[in-house]
Amino acid sequence: MKYVPNILSVSRIILAGVLLLVKPLSVHFFIIYIVCGVSDIVDGIIARRFKVSSALGSRLDSIGDVVLTLIVLYIILPIIQLPAWLLVWILLIIVLRFVSVGIAIYRYHKPSLLHTILNRLVALALFLFPFSLLFLNTLTIPIILSIVASVAAIEEVLIMAMAPTLDPNVKSYRAAFTDNQTGAR
Repeated sequence: MKYVPNILSVSRIILAGVLLLVKPLSVHFFIIYIVCGVSDIVDGIIARRFKVSSALGSRLDSIGDVVLTLIVLYIILPIIQLPAWLLVWILLIIVLRFVSVGIAIYRYHKPSLLHTILNRLVALALFLFPFSLLFLNTLTIPIILSIVASVAAIEEVLIMAMAPTLDPNVKSYRAAFTDNQTGAR
């Protein structure tokens, strides 16, 4: 059981790459995409329940999330044809995420992403986004998603830059500065 969460995270990274080989928004796309989403949930549940969380597992989980997100954006953005200003906004959010990792490397000597409540909300919204395209083709959803992702990215940069210690499982900016925070992978 010890390695199952890591195997699931690596599988998610590989399956995200497979998404590049199937027709966007097809049945095959959604089957693979759902398997990726389920593996993300299950790896965390197994890691917590069997107390096999590890720094490597946390990193693999974060890498899997980033790879899946970037690949899905690469696939979907050309389909929905967003205006240039919104594409620039999305690019700035991605840059902020890399800045956050850079700050973590500088301050804590290791790359890290945070599993804050806002980041989890963004992850859920990003996961649901391709499904929304089956029903709605409007700018409203990408704009709302960009607003929430911007706030989450800014929160992460602030936590990385100002928190006294690195806790990838910190819940929020406020929690980063309290002594009794608890988190889960």
